[in-house]
Amino acid sequence: MRFIGIDYGASKIGLASSETKIAEPLTVLRGNRLFERTVDLIKKYSPEMVVVGISENESGKQSREFARRLSKTTGIKTVLEDETLSTYEAQNLARLQNIGRRRRSKLEDAFAATIVLQSYLDKNV
Repeated sequence: MRFIGIDYGASKIGLASSETKIAEPLTVLRGNRLFERTVDLIKKYSPEMVVVGISENESGKQSREFARRLSKTTGIKTVLEDETLSTYEAQNLARLQNIGRRRRSKLEDAFAATIVLQSYLDKNV
């Protein structure tokens, strides 16, 4: 089964993928038309399920709305997974792996999406 994990942000979206029980970073989308570009990427990878990270507060509401729109637009089952501290954890893991600051900042949202997706996989697959 193929999964896509998403770390949603208003200005950038981190994506991860999995075809096994191990999630891997995919890419970070930045700039304009983030929703449409995310839909295009999902269509390209044809996952059976999309896992969207949600947090508390206003960004959590935005993540929920993003997930709802994504499911409606793609027709692909979309589930929510707690993303509390995923970016912080991704930054720490990248530092431990000696990934340089520049590369780390470019990919940290994809790493966060990987952590969100891996959390879901560990609990449900």
